[in-house]
Amino acid sequence: MTPRRRRARGRASFRQRLAEELGGNRLAEQEELEAAREREQREAEGRARSIAEITEIGATEEEAGRLLDRLKALQPITDARAKEMLPENPTREQREAFEASMKAELEQAATEIMGADKAKELLKKFNREKQR
Repeated sequence: MTPRRRRARGRASFRQRLAEELGGNRLAEQEELEAAREREQREAEGRARSIAEITEIGATEEEAGRLLDRLKALQPITDARAKEMLPENPTREQREAFEASMKAELEQAATEIMGADKAKELLKKFNREKQR
């Protein structure tokens, strides 16, 4: 094989490996985008279900959406509180104290957004669902 042919084969081989690598990266990017779309779809479906459940107590869809937005905004705070209040193997009392804290947070947000009556109905619904 002549040096010229070797170089041509080497360039062709390099282009093929590069195309495979770029194709692999594109495939990984595509899979990542698809996973993000699926995650967004699941979140949207979950939000729609939550809004439907909240409206069952007489809240408007707008109020339900605002409540969900508020709870999402509070998530970093509640996550930090969970780390603070719940050790790796929490006792029943620790779990109950944490749950009471979360219910109080929910009631406060719901009262501010929907009023006291609807907030109380929401907590009753929450308690009924928990008992199932």
